[in-house]
Amino acid sequence: MRIVPVPYGHPDATKLIADVQQVYVDLYAVEDATPMNPEECMSPNWRAAAGTRG
Repeated sequence: MRIVPVPYGHPDATKLIADVQQVYVDLYAVEDATPMNPEECMSPNWRAAAGTRG
């Protein structure tokens, strides 16, 4: 497995976020409605990573 940094809007990050949100729905029967500003995730202090095969 290779772990690489990806931006917030990357398809792998978007899928991971959606998967985590589904866990919240499964646990609490409601979706997290907290507003999220993607620009907040573009600072040098914010990191996302995706694992890929190969």
